[in-house]
Amino acid sequence: STDGGTASTDQLLSAKTGTVTVNTGGTLSASDVRDAQGHVQTNAITVASNERNAELNLNGGTLQRNTYNDTATSKSDLTSAVNINLSKTSTVDTNNGQVVLEGQVAGSGGLTKESAGGLILTGHNSYQGDTTVNNGYVQLGNNNGLTGDLGQSKNVHLTNADSGLVVDRGNALTLGQTISGAGSLTQNGTGTTTLTGTNSYTGDTTVNHGTLQLGANNGLTGDLGQSKALHLTNADSGLVVDRGNALTLGQTISGAGSLTQNGTGTTTLTGTNNYTGATTVDRGTLQLGSNNGLTGDLGQSSALHLANADGGLVVDRGNALTLGQTISGAGSLTQNGTGTTTLTGTNSYAGDTTVNHGTLQLGANNGLTGDLGQSQNVHLTNADSGLVVDRGNTLTLGQTISGKGSLTQNGTGKTILTGTNSYAGDTTVNHGTLQLGANNGLTGDLGQSQNVHLTNADSGLVVDRGNTLALDQTISGKGSLIQNGKGTTILTGTNSYTGATTVNNGTLQLGSNNGSTGDIGQSRGVYLNGNDSNLTVNRSNALTLAQEIAGTGSFTQLGTGTTTFTGDNSYTGATNIEHGTLSVNGNQSLATGQTTVYNGATLSGNGTLGGAVTVQNGGIISAGNGESNGKLTIAGTNNPQGTNLVVQSGGIVNANLGAAAQSGDRVAPAGYTYHEGSVIYVTGKASFGSGSVINLATNTGVSLRYNLPYRVVQTTGGIEGDLSKVEAKQNYIFLKPQITSENTTGFGPTLSPNNQADGNALDVVLRRNGVSYSSVGETRNEVNTGLALDTVGDTSNVAQAMAQIQDRGQARQALNSLSGEVHASVRTALIEDSYYTRQAVFDRLMTAECDGIADGARTRVRDSRTGQWVDARCVTDRTEWWGQAFGGQGHNDSTSGGTAGLNHSTAGFLMGADRMIVDNWRVGGFAGYTHSMMNVGSRSSSGNSDNVTFGAYAGKHWGAIHLRTGLSYTWNSINTTRHVGFVGYSDRLHDHQIGGTGQLFAELGYRFRVGEWTRIEPFVGMTYVNLHTNGYREHGGDAALRGRGTDNSVGFSTFGVRMATRLRVGDTIVSPYGMVAYRRAFGNTSPSVHQSFVSGSNDMDINGAPLAHDTALFDAGVQAKLTDMIDLRLSYTGQYAGHAYDNGGRASIRMRF
Repeated sequence: STDGGTASTDQLLSAKTGTVTVNTGGTLSASDVRDAQGHVQTNAITVASNERNAELNLNGGTLQRNTYNDTATSKSDLTSAVNINLSKTSTVDTNNGQVVLEGQVAGSGGLTKESAGGLILTGHNSYQGDTTVNNGYVQLGNNNGLTGDLGQSKNVHLTNADSGLVVDRGNALTLGQTISGAGSLTQNGTGTTTLTGTNSYTGDTTVNHGTLQLGANNGLTGDLGQSKALHLTNADSGLVVDRGNALTLGQTISGAGSLTQNGTGTTTLTGTNNYTGATTVDRGTLQLGSNNGLTGDLGQSSALHLANADGGLVVDRGNALTLGQTISGAGSLTQNGTGTTTLTGTNSYAGDTTVNHGTLQLGANNGLTGDLGQSQNVHLTNADSGLVVDRGNTLTLGQTISGKGSLTQNGTGKTILTGTNSYAGDTTVNHGTLQLGANNGLTGDLGQSQNVHLTNADSGLVVDRGNTLALDQTISGKGSLIQNGKGTTILTGTNSYTGATTVNNGTLQLGSNNGSTGDIGQSRGVYLNGNDSNLTVNRSNALTLAQEIAGTGSFTQLGTGTTTFTGDNSYTGATNIEHGTLSVNGNQSLATGQTTVYNGATLSGNGTLGGAVTVQNGGIISAGNGESNGKLTIAGTNNPQGTNLVVQSGGIVNANLGAAAQSGDRVAPAGYTYHEGSVIYVTGKASFGSGSVINLATNTGVSLRYNLPYRVVQTTGGIEGDLSKVEAKQNYIFLKPQITSENTTGFGPTLSPNNQADGNALDVVLRRNGVSYSSVGETRNEVNTGLALDTVGDTSNVAQAMAQIQDRGQARQALNSLSGEVHASVRTALIEDSYYTRQAVFDRLMTAECDGIADGARTRVRDSRTGQWVDARCVTDRTEWWGQAFGGQGHNDSTSGGTAGLNHSTAGFLMGADRMIVDNWRVGGFAGYTHSMMNVGSRSSSGNSDNVTFGAYAGKHWGAIHLRTGLSYTWNSINTTRHVGFVGYSDRLHDHQIGGTGQLFAELGYRFRVGEWTRIEPFVGMTYVNLHTNGYREHGGDAALRGRGTDNSVGFSTFGVRMATRLRVGDTIVSPYGMVAYRRAFGNTSPSVHQSFVSGSNDMDINGAPLAHDTALFDAGVQAKLTDMIDLRLSYTGQYAGHAYDNGGRASIRMRF
């Protein structure tokens, strides 16, 4: 035993049993020792191999290797099989050499290693204290042995940078201690060392052989602390991670060893690595980079094996990373960072490929490798995610591509998509080719991608499918589009690409199901390479193809819209117009294929077709476009002598003469005049089958002239067919077309005796049919006008324009415009306005009757001469003068009988004088002037009348009975203006006529007195009005009318009641009054005129707006007695009927002299 000193012995420690204790502060140094059996141990402490009862107690002391046997080239190691008990933390000082402890190190104390050199533990240890390495290293196991550990030590302190922990075992060892400090960790043995502690050491970690494992059984701890570098020195070295949670390895991993992810957690590499061994992910996730960082990679790892389906590689970097490893296995690959991860290996992994952000690129710099292996699905999760291909050869992507991200083709090679995709991001082809489908397959598409960018001229989109594929994307850029498969590719987007469009096989279709979009953008040309290639248009609206269409393929017009060719096409395949319209406006004389127009379809245009044309039953051929006349040429390039236009039975020729239908007359060589509007020119012959149809049409508002031939077809070889069995149609009501042919003998448009065309041209002439103009009329005025028009000569411009009307509604409008209805409606207005004259007379007689107030009643007013108050006597024997100004405005509605609405107004004045004569009769006379205005807006007609009136009146009362009578005559000076306008005709007409309105009127009332001042008078009245107009003649064009002199007589009976009272307002006597009455009209209440066309026709009887039969009359006003000599009266008058009204006002003055 030593305590505080140093022991050095040459003696036998123990033969069988014995104990050496080194207490705190003591040091045991051993030299050569012999045991009882004579074994010699150099610089060793040992017992015989069969004696294990000896032990060394280190109670806080130090075991130190003696250095006296050391030489310059070797050191003498200390090896001991003695069991060591650490009752306190004790020290082993290897003194720059090596100490091997083969016995068990036990006890509650810790173990501290001092000095350079190594302390090798090969026993089954159980000590519990911390293990501290201040210098040198502590090694567990030796020479790939199976034992040697840290017992139950809780912590390992690698104090200094030159301290280290080494494991040299050939089997598994778990180190659950917390390893800290500046020292290093080395795995030397071929076994597996597993770290399960939460470490913080900062020295390097080296695996020379075997495996260093972090975590165990999906645990949550085990790491490399803050180790700066990990050296996987040899090819048989490796790092394994077996944790169930996240672990970040920021160390630089180097060497020839391998890296394996075993746990279900995520291991993140953030260092700049250069290890060359394989990388394996059995389970969980191996992640490169973190939070969009710039580092974290697989170094120069030779391969990446994603062994199981639950294993995966994730890249989360914000910059570029190239993975040149061969990626294999059942696991998945995920791109998380916003950077670009480039795969350049030949991969075979089978798990899904996910791009959450950033870019996953296959191949680099036009390389030949880099793919997705056997991955089944590619998820481009977010809009900022993308898949890029940058290869110079062919790559097939059979995966299903989904998500919101984009797809980009960068390399000059070809990328073939054969999956059923659903990705929604843009598709971009910067260079090379993106192909959909392969070898006439049934799958391969752009998913829900919205836009396809063919960026450069060397970029292209190819479709090689054997079925139908719809591309609703917008295709833009400088690249080209190629249809390779035997199927149909349908474009429905609004495109703008400028490259070529090529159809090598199958069909390229523009538009779908009669849609409104789908085109070839600004493609520089369409090449139909092969007899099986076809371009089809299936749109319901207009599409113009200005590109040249070349090649040996065919064209099909399938949609109901109009497709217009404006280029000089040269394709030699067939042209099939199945629906809608094909308008050929370019020179495609080199397009020599057969053109067939099917039922319901139309061929039109101003261009040239090189091949023959067949129009089937229900098909239409038309020169020109829409409402424009034109020239359509059938060149018959391959057979100029043949029959190059065949119109089969039921086929239709539309001769749309456009806006030039009334001009363009020419003289044929045969000597007769014809009109050339829309003409089909045929090189060779034209054949018309029995039952074929020729339709004539014009622009809206343009009419054909009848009795003038219109050229429809001009040939160089003649017209074939029985033209008597060819039907000519047009939309005119009053005309019928007749087919004629230019007669080569020069005698005009006739057919030869066998009904065969005798010349090279086919014409149609319009002649009057037997339909009467009156047959379209629905009202009395329309029918009567039509009957008169039927008798007008054919040379009349009105008759010619009327004959050319195509719509029954327009024909009725024309008849109404021609009817001259305003002449009858003027009479209605003048009769109605006569009311104001007789009402003025009744007003005067009522004011002269004093309302029955007796002479001398106590009503006083100021004398107008003296200013004194005098009795307001209302009955005087002096002459009284009076005057009344009036005006009114009225309206008569249009009627179910067809007469138009009438607006009329009048304004004027009357002046008169009267006095009392014998037996209290008041007799007087009057004269006046009025001006009346009339307007029949829907007939574009108006009129006015200047009216001069003279009349006389008389009145008397017998007590309460009052009689009022009168008569008048008015001279009417009438002017009318009409604008006659309808399709093909316009005329402005005016006339002047003289008329006279005479009337007799009388009224009888019985006046009741209510109180002192109020009076009520029921009354009845009778009126007779007669209006006579002389004959008249309108001035203008052929629509001018001549009218006969006409009389209209009307009677009115009136029943009503009046009420009046008197009030004094200051110095003035005021008399409010009112009237309500019912008036009944009888006699000729529908004024009419008898007239005919100036150019010559039968008479027509035309009605005007009718007078109201039953009318309610209202009158309200006030009279003021200003002085004993002057009265003033103001009133409102209203006349209201079911379909008419009149509102007016009157102002009267009475003066006594």
